[in-house]
Amino acid sequence: TFGVNKSVEIVFSALKALYDSTDGGNWWNNYGWDTTSVPTFEGLQHWFGLQLRQSWLEGISLRSNFLTGTLPDELQQLPNLKMLNLNGNFLSGPMPPVLAEMKSLEMLFLNGNYISGSLPPELGNMANLKHFEMTFNSLSGALPPEIGNMTSLQTLALDYNALTHALPPELGNATKLEYLTARSNTLTESLPAELGNLRNLQVLDLSFNDLSGSIPSSFGNLSDLAILDLGANGLTGSIPAEFGNLRSLGLLALGGNDLDGPIPGELGNLSTLQVLELAGNELTGAIPESLGRLSQLRQLRLSGNWLEGAMPDELGRLTELVELNAGNNELSGSIPESFGDLSRLLLLNLGGNKVEGAIPASLGNLENLQTLRLSKNRLDGVVPEEFGNLKNLQSLGLDRNYLAGKLPRTLMKLDSLQEFHFGGGQLLCAPRDAAFQDWLAAIPTSTGNNCQGLYITAGIDDLTFTQTVAITDLVLPDAADGTAP
Repeated sequence: TFGVNKSVEIVFSALKALYDSTDGGNWWNNYGWDTTSVPTFEGLQHWFGLQLRQSWLEGISLRSNFLTGTLPDELQQLPNLKMLNLNGNFLSGPMPPVLAEMKSLEMLFLNGNYISGSLPPELGNMANLKHFEMTFNSLSGALPPEIGNMTSLQTLALDYNALTHALPPELGNATKLEYLTARSNTLTESLPAELGNLRNLQVLDLSFNDLSGSIPSSFGNLSDLAILDLGANGLTGSIPAEFGNLRSLGLLALGGNDLDGPIPGELGNLSTLQVLELAGNELTGAIPESLGRLSQLRQLRLSGNWLEGAMPDELGRLTELVELNAGNNELSGSIPESFGDLSRLLLLNLGGNKVEGAIPASLGNLENLQTLRLSKNRLDGVVPEEFGNLKNLQSLGLDRNYLAGKLPRTLMKLDSLQEFHFGGGQLLCAPRDAAFQDWLAAIPTSTGNNCQGLYITAGIDDLTFTQTVAITDLVLPDAADGTAP
């Protein structure tokens, strides 16, 4: 007698059905799978992909093994199987409801196949299932409410399918869930407030769906949450202040929605936050000074909103920051000098705002910077000589401001520059000497004006010179950028 069920014959029958139903003769590896006769227990130990322990078949792992066809109903004859891993194959057809009869199954991995149709409500009978993953398939229809009966479930991963309708409120009954992802489906309607009951949840990713309505304040109860991604949906309303309670959060992504209102100051309590993604919403008000307390923050994305007011100096305390993107808002005031302390910064985008005043020379301290976009603001004065220290800079946008004067010759030290824009109707210009022009011509993409020759805004009769000097010696060398007349 074989320990899986009543006899080795029954186990063999189920395995043979799997082999025949999935074109076992063409698997990448079918070593040992002789389905012409019933094997002994010792013989089964040599079948590729089987995991046997003390006369029990505990697991089948045939991932990335070129299985085609459909899953057979006969798999239900393996009621003591704990793990079934068929990731990365070419399985198609619906998921057989009879799989729910596999009452001992703890891990079911079917990622990366072509399984279609709706998930059967019988899944709710799999009370021992802990990990259920079916990402990158062709599932459709609604999630069955019976999924809330899977009280042992810790992982539910359904990303990249075509699931529709609302998430069932009953999902909030699966209180052992730690990982819930359904990224890139077509889920609709509002988020159920009952998801706030999942106190063990560590990852919640429902991005790239068609969700609408407001974010439930009950999500503030998910104190173990490390990743919350609700980006690229149609969510409305304000960001709940209760998010300030999520003290374990490392990533908060709400970009690409229709959220409005201010950024809650309570987000400054998220001491472990590394990514804050709020771009592409309808957020208003000022950037909270409290964000300067996020000492572990690496990415701050606020672009494409209606944020206004001055940028807080406190953001200069975020010394781990590698990306600060606040472009295309209504921000005003000057660029804080403290931004020069962001020594790890790779991208700084403040373009498309109403920022005014001089560009602080302290930005020249950002030697790791690769992208600096200050275009389409109200900046004035000259370009700091210190910009020549930005040796890793690849993209520099200074156009459509009120900057004036010549570009500093120190820019010629920027050997990595691939894109440079400094035009747009302002009085900023490039020196005309051959060395600078050669450097400028070597940049693959550049726009802007060259400095013009001498022009006098007053009549000659109005000018008074304190000593007799030939006018050509006075003005031509400078107008020609140091070249002798």
